[in-house]
Amino acid sequence: MSEIVESFKVESVFTSHEFIVRLMERYPELYVADLLAFYKKNTRRPVTTLHSLIAKGLAKMDGKSVRRLGRTSTRNILGRTTPNQEWLRQN
Repeated sequence: MSEIVESFKVESVFTSHEFIVRLMERYPELYVADLLAFYKKNTRRPVTTLHSLIAKGLAKMDGKSVRRLGRTSTRNILGRTTPNQEWLRQN
């Protein structure tokens, strides 16, 4: 995850949705494998479940390479506008 965070410019603001898109672009095989694993487990909402875990991983970096700013609403990968976290990339 730190590699994805580092792909954002220092002091830039990004959302959890933007982070997920970058992760999907850089590691499509891992993303699809993780998503498939949730489908195979018959998870009720596999995309939401995976994205929630990704966001929780990002939250663990709060105060280190990122700082939590607040909530915002942006389009997710399914085209729906949903609430998510806004982050500031730190040194």
